[in-house]
Amino acid sequence: NLDFPPSLSNYFKICELYKNQNLYAGSIEFEKIFLSSECSHIVSELSNSQIELLKENCKTPPLVFLNKNKTQVKTQVHKRDGLEGIVALTPPKIKRGLCLIDPSYEEKNEYDQVANCVCRLIKKWNVGIIAIWYPLIFHRLNEINFMKEKILAAVKSQNSNTEILDAQLLVNEKDSHKETSLKELKLSKQNSDETNPPRLYGSGMFVINPPYLLFDKTKENLEYFTKNIQGENPTFEIKMF
Repeated sequence: NLDFPPSLSNYFKICELYKNQNLYAGSIEFEKIFLSSECSHIVSELSNSQIELLKENCKTPPLVFLNKNKTQVKTQVHKRDGLEGIVALTPPKIKRGLCLIDPSYEEKNEYDQVANCVCRLIKKWNVGIIAIWYPLIFHRLNEINFMKEKILAAVKSQNSNTEILDAQLLVNEKDSHKETSLKELKLSKQNSDETNPPRLYGSGMFVINPPYLLFDKTKENLEYFTKNIQGENPTFEIKMF
């Protein structure tokens, strides 16, 4: 079904354009597509094996420009921990802006690290749009919920009128897959080959100061996805705080 909602149309056109060139358009590539030379664009990477590749990719023009000036943004690439860098570099000179937090969540304590970072960030930059991606993994539900509760409490204690959007796309049902941690998996494999490794059953976005109409457009898009993707009873959840 190619009858995309209007707000998804550009996304799929961009994906198709890059796919035809055997390329993958990640989040930074989309930022380059929409940001113009008038904007400020800062990205962080700590991995030695990825930092030089990231620098080269950021210099390369995107396949298409969708900003009003059809110009390329100049990207600053910082070799540093992203969470530390966010707090250090805010508030930006331009008061309005977007901060995308997209960690690997490979370690259990990363959820708490993200919460602590955002709690510090909103004190310095309370008008910024802060978008936090998080994975839906069954054996990390406690960490995920604690992270969101901690951020929500900190945001509302500073300004009870600040809005937060929480959206989740569940490709599979939460209890459709028995997940184990990697440590548990290694131990169990000594006795059995039938255990299942951890996997995502969905993804979530937690957005502080969501832009106007983001709730409506996100709901429309999630309704489209759940009707048109394969999975074990795909569903979605979206709410505002």
